[in-house]
Amino acid sequence: MADSSIPLGGTFPYTVVAKNAEGFVLPLTDAAVALSNPALGTNVVNPDGTGGLFTSTVGLGLETLTPSGGGVTGTPYALQIVDNVVASVTIVPTPATLTVAPAAAH
Repeated sequence: MADSSIPLGGTFPYTVVAKNAEGFVLPLTDAAVALSNPALGTNVVNPDGTGGLFTSTVGLGLETLTPSGGGVTGTPYALQIVDNVVASVTIVPTPATLTVAPAAAH
């Protein structure tokens, strides 16, 4: 099951965050993210973990992003690439808006 989904051609911004055993955030200088299926898109991330961006380029499917840094491999993040073709069109009524007039002065 995917943690998130994006349409084909879409982007998924992220940050790689390192924590110590007590849960405190630590700085990174060697952040990286491995892709399970590099054919599905492109990926960039700065060495400090900022600026992460996966861009879906070709095909539908499940892409797993696995972060690493500080000599530790992190928990994989599953990203589902879904079809961006319109499958249906409906009318959704807009909720009625009620405007209340100011009370008359007596």
